[in-house]
Amino acid sequence: MKLMRYNHILKINIISYILFFLSFFTVFFSGKIVSKEIKIGTSIPLTGQFSNIGKYYHDAYKFTIDKINESGGVKVNNSFKKLSLKLYDNQSNIGINKCQYIKLITEDNINFLLGPFLNNFILNNSFISEKYKTIIMQSCGISNQILSNNFKYVFGLFIPAKNYFQDTIEILKKMKIKNEKIVFLYVNDAFHSAIANGVSLIFKKFNLNKIINKNYSLNTIDFTSLIAQIKNINAKIIFFSGYETNIINFIRQIKIFKIKPMFFSLTSDLLNKNIRNLLKNENNYTYGITPWLPNFNFKDRWFSNAKNFSNEYKKKFGYYPDYHSIFAVIDIESLVYAIEKSNDLNPLKVKKQLKKLNFNSIYGKITFNKNNKMIISQNVIKIQNNKLVPANS
Repeated sequence: MKLMRYNHILKINIISYILFFLSFFTVFFSGKIVSKEIKIGTSIPLTGQFSNIGKYYHDAYKFTIDKINESGGVKVNNSFKKLSLKLYDNQSNIGINKCQYIKLITEDNINFLLGPFLNNFILNNSFISEKYKTIIMQSCGISNQILSNNFKYVFGLFIPAKNYFQDTIEILKKMKIKNEKIVFLYVNDAFHSAIANGVSLIFKKFNLNKIINKNYSLNTIDFTSLIAQIKNINAKIIFFSGYETNIINFIRQIKIFKIKPMFFSLTSDLLNKNIRNLLKNENNYTYGITPWLPNFNFKDRWFSNAKNFSNEYKKKFGYYPDYHSIFAVIDIESLVYAIEKSNDLNPLKVKKQLKKLNFNSIYGKITFNKNNKMIISQNVIKIQNNKLVPANS
């Protein structure tokens, strides 16, 4: 009996030693431990002045990763790995954001990065990803600095700022409104200044003159002095370029002044529930811009189609997704497709496959050009009878 027990223990020890040496040789020859998960890292604003938009990325990143993991995960070398997300709150502070991205790479040992959404943040993180040769998937980088740099590890969806209001101004031109005064207001940061430069060129092209063309500080809460100028000249056409909080404050205050434009255009996509609630009864003159609408019947591997995604998202978070949410989904899906195609987590191999991507998503067909960018266009939408419809319908 003792001999049998001894032999049993001996077998267990031999098996343990074999497993140990196998893992040792795997590490020795591959140069790294084979992980059971794929580590993705990001830093987004969950607090501070950009937290309202950061929430979309937070929710969509988690939602997409959970969905992919529930379906089995990511297939690599004939086995399935789960995605894990290391997410930091950068508190809307670019310095904190920079430190967190370096930490994600050097301390947390993530495999891939997901970006934030603000141009100056994205530019900072792009230099970090290049330095450490770590792939970063990012959305909404539209400044010329990001577009013109030949970043090799940065992949993303880009909306060129100079074209932001192109289609909206074309609609205004077709309306043949004569002798009306036009107001254009914008945040004095790099993103909105680039939009403003583009707008100036487009207005010039269509022989339209801006009577008031002014920028305002990102932290502006009180717009009454600008609104008083609008009311004083009785301007009926207003273009307003800003972030969600800026737009909300401006709309509230023009309502107090009882200003009713005949044409009111915003950089918002109007899917935002906070903005929509303010514009509930403001029909037939309010226009927005969006690269995505939920009624598009685009097919998707994990979410079936765009409409299904939108409904599932609403059920989970209590609000409908906007384009920020969609871009967050595409960032992760693109990575997963590239990892599976390369059958490896090696950044050089994954990078090579990202350049070859061609798949269907809730946004539509996803491909990247030779500069690792997918240039996307805007759709103009308007509020009509309290519903969002394409402006050309």
